Amino acid sequence: MNKLIVIFCVVIFGLAGCEEEKLTRVEYSLDEVLFACDKSDKADFVWLDQFVAKAESQPSGYYAVELMKYKSSIYILLQDNLSASPPAIYNCDGDLALADLGLTYNEFMDESIKLKSIYSK
Repeated sequence: MNKLIVIFCVVIFGLAGCEEEKLTRVEYSLDEVLFACDKSDKADFVWLDQFVAKAESQPSGYYAVELMKYKSSIYILLQDNLSASPPAIYNCDGDLALADLGLTYNEFMDESIKLKSIYSK
């Protein structure tokens, strides 16, 4: 009987500690990207606007745009959980960055710093 009570207590305390993590939505701000990348022309980021528009049109799924810093440069990470590929990483000119840096995705993530999420859904 004592074992049953102990098991019951462990289960109850275990369930009490399980909370569903709620993702908070972050509204898209191109101005933050322009500032971080030291750019003024919004036309340079049409590709980013298209990514966010595609994400907004999807009824479900997780999408995010994050500003990352690697060494002294700013990079833009695009997450799309509906893709089987790792998140894409772009430089401020809109070019895919990993090949130019000579890094894998995991190396980049280990050596970079996340500055800010500028969009998530």
